[in-house]
Amino acid sequence: MKHIKSTFDTISISFIVVHMITAYSAVFGEFSSPITRSDEDETVLFDELYDTQDEYQQSEYEHEDDSSSVTKSSANVNPYTGNIIRTIKIIGNKTISSKAILNYLPYKEGAVYKSQECIKNMYRHINQIRYIEIQVVPFAESMIDIIVQIEEKTPISNILIEGNKHLSTKDIFKAIEADHITNIDMQELKLLELKIKSLYKAKGYYNTLVQSELRFDKADQAVAVFSIEEKERSAIKKIFFKGNKAVSSKELRTILLTKEEWLLSFLDKTGTYNEERARYGDAHIIEQLYQNKGFLRAKVTDIITDIDKTIEGMSVTYVIEEGPLFSLSDITIDQTDDFDTDKVLLMTGLCKGDLYAKDAITRAIKTIESLWAHKGYIFSHVDPVIIPNEKEQTVSIHFSIEKGKKMILNRLNIKGNKKTRDKVIRRKVLLQEGEFITQRLLNQSKQNVQSLGYFDQKDGVNIQIKRLNDQEADIDLLVKEGKTGHFSLNLGYGGSGKDMSSPLSGLTLKVDFADNNLLGSGINMNLAGSWALEEQTIAFHIAQPWLFDKPILGALDIYHKRPTYDELRHLENGPINEKLTGGALTNGYILHSNTGLFNDTQLFASVGIDSVRYQKQPKARSFGNDIIGTLQTTQFQSLLDKSFTSGDFVWLSCNVEQDMRNHPMFPKEGHRWRLSTKAGIPTFSNTIGFYKITFDTHWYTTLIQEYDVVFHTHAFFGLATPINAKKTVPFGELFHIGGPATVRGFRFGEIGPKFLNESGVGAKKAMFVNVELLFPITSDYSMRGILFYDGGAGWDNPYVHGAEKAFVTGNSFDYRHSVGLGIRLTSPVPVKIDWGFKIDPRKDRQDRSKDENASEVHFSMSYDW
Repeated sequence: MKHIKSTFDTISISFIVVHMITAYSAVFGEFSSPITRSDEDETVLFDELYDTQDEYQQSEYEHEDDSSSVTKSSANVNPYTGNIIRTIKIIGNKTISSKAILNYLPYKEGAVYKSQECIKNMYRHINQIRYIEIQVVPFAESMIDIIVQIEEKTPISNILIEGNKHLSTKDIFKAIEADHITNIDMQELKLLELKIKSLYKAKGYYNTLVQSELRFDKADQAVAVFSIEEKERSAIKKIFFKGNKAVSSKELRTILLTKEEWLLSFLDKTGTYNEERARYGDAHIIEQLYQNKGFLRAKVTDIITDIDKTIEGMSVTYVIEEGPLFSLSDITIDQTDDFDTDKVLLMTGLCKGDLYAKDAITRAIKTIESLWAHKGYIFSHVDPVIIPNEKEQTVSIHFSIEKGKKMILNRLNIKGNKKTRDKVIRRKVLLQEGEFITQRLLNQSKQNVQSLGYFDQKDGVNIQIKRLNDQEADIDLLVKEGKTGHFSLNLGYGGSGKDMSSPLSGLTLKVDFADNNLLGSGINMNLAGSWALEEQTIAFHIAQPWLFDKPILGALDIYHKRPTYDELRHLENGPINEKLTGGALTNGYILHSNTGLFNDTQLFASVGIDSVRYQKQPKARSFGNDIIGTLQTTQFQSLLDKSFTSGDFVWLSCNVEQDMRNHPMFPKEGHRWRLSTKAGIPTFSNTIGFYKITFDTHWYTTLIQEYDVVFHTHAFFGLATPINAKKTVPFGELFHIGGPATVRGFRFGEIGPKFLNESGVGAKKAMFVNVELLFPITSDYSMRGILFYDGGAGWDNPYVHGAEKAFVTGNSFDYRHSVGLGIRLTSPVPVKIDWGFKIDPRKDRQDRSKDENASEVHFSMSYDW
């Protein structure tokens, strides 16, 4: 054996494995999951080592003879596999400790060397590493030394953002994950530039320039600097389409997620281009539209963006390839014993010869599955087999049915309710544990829970069914709670928006504090107050619809009202100030949800006591000393004396009400009606005595499901009359038509009997209708528009029959109506604005100053929690 020193004539073999981490993976892989080369990329290189390391220059290797040099081998063969690792040496590391590197190195001293060991964990866990080179040096027979050459990324002490005005440094740091960057190289800097540019593009700044550099401070510490030149924001001014022949550009624009900039873009954030939204969202929507019109192969081939100086903004062009039209040929379904297949196919709405429509097939699948689900097969599955015939341009469809087995409800779980108690939700669910689950019970239970109004109107109630075995399933009722608390600050003019008996004439301020799910118990509480120049009101209401956990309604009302009736003119002692103090107890019963036509109908009765007083008894101003003037004064005073009689009275009220709306605050479907009766019973020495009956009904339906356009109709009929000729009806119990609660576009009491065509004196009989079309303006429903038609009449005052007809106008039925528009905002603060225009504004021929206003504006705002 000869011992040969490792000098320049010594041939050694170096196994170099190079794993180069890419900058792309470091930036977009969150600096923790870089893309490394696979194990197959490891290569074995044989080379002569000349003066590589001093300690290895002095090493001695034992060979059997001088000629035992190792010849070069192929790159995929490693002759050292199975050798024992004698030492591992780390070189080149400055800020990374050798111990940290050894922890993630797959090789250990004293272990057997395996050539296919992967070192990607070093890149994953030590992101300061830019480059790794591993050298395998033979030491003796079956023993090797390993040299790990490390090249680190440049360590940085700080990151600076310069020139940013429209985006905060905080937002940019969040986008590039600056908190995780401790070391960096130039490639990563360039890719961080792209990330910042993408962030600016998402905000509409497409021409933004970003440059990066590494600066070194006095302490030789590196600082990553990003210099930004923002340019002007490029809003989407025009959207074009290329290749569309069967579908108009106008129709395509309406369905896109990407929208052109418009007047209110600052509210709904439209006019900004998002590449991901366009390429994945818009393209899919366009293709779906075409496929619903028979174009089975339609696709969006490209989306082109351009900064157009002529329109001073961005243009977006969608390139469409429509393809041929396909029609339906054969439509078949599996034979079953549950239904007649011909009837089932008829219910799907699909017919031979119809154009292929993807959404029609989807609806057909849901219809078929629903049929079986209503029979208890809730896990029924319909698989459509669609076979296109390219030559004949037809599509055949076969519906394959797997109905499964009927399921028994094992357990109902309610999730997501942080405020609302389980029992409040559970009592609205028709499904019972231990009974079969059917689609009808699922649908009705979901609607019942939604009707509580405690959950998000858009996606607040969902049902998930979890199969346990072939016979049992659990149901998770997932709820997303909305705001049930309400604080409103209403500023208005000319009438209350909810109470037709309140004049609130002039400028009014109303504060309302309410919660219809107090402490999650389902209790409805309301504390309201209003202030006007000559009117102050405070009222408290609390109701528990499930008293003692039974469908029994219990409610308490206490109120002190000080309305001022300043719509009455010709008073010598100023406006009439009323003081109404009282309270009521209410008790009722809710019919069970399986009572057919009268599902969830409430029957309740109230008993209360009211005390009516006036700060000063109204006195008519003299109309003149002549015969006509004296007669006018006398008759007006007689009317005032009967309308404004002080006294105390007990009243009884019986009510029947049904509310089948899908949501109490934002209904889209359903109806609500209420029949109410009230009798005022006079006490001793009082003349107040009356009875009153009203019927109020609402109906909602969605006209255009795709756009959530809701049609709403509302009708009201009422009658209030004295018990006999000697008794009176309080002025506030009469009907005063006009104002935001009845007929918009008119002031409070403007429609109805008036003395000398000026002083509204109230009506015994009344009716009005409201027809509304509600539609979302923004996609998140934070802004909705409304178009309305209102019309109504109040007639037949109980006290003017003895007056001269010339003195009293509007005492007979006189239908007045208006049209208008409004807006509903829910963010940032709920705002309600209605602008009504009289269709038939009246003019006074003798005094033009008494002409009716052509329109009225009604405004209110509130805050919900």
